[in-house]
Amino acid sequence: MKRKLNPLPLSLREKKRYLLFSMNKVENFENIINSYVRSFFGTYFMAQMEFRILKSKEKKKRIYFVVKASRDEFEKIIAALELFKKSNEIMLDIKLEKVSGTIKTINEILEE
Repeated sequence: MKRKLNPLPLSLREKKRYLLFSMNKVENFENIINSYVRSFFGTYFMAQMEFRILKSKEKKKRIYFVVKASRDEFEKIIAALELFKKSNEIMLDIKLEKVSGTIKTINEILEE
């Protein structure tokens, strides 16, 4: 008889935070953001923060993107992206719009 593997109980799972950022339209923005965060923190700490860009959406003249991060480290990501103002002579205007514990709340804001 096969035994089914049980997933981790909710109490043992790592808590996540979802961050909604907006920025002016830039080509290849995901590569720019990922390379900046990697150079700012290094690969080890980037993995420890569980930094991921989940989705993006263009509205008017801005790009809105959702970042997933660990609950303990999300303040560092906010600080790093707020400090990031220039890439290859292109001025970036990155703003934090919302921090949430669930992706559902972020999706509701994106759909507005």
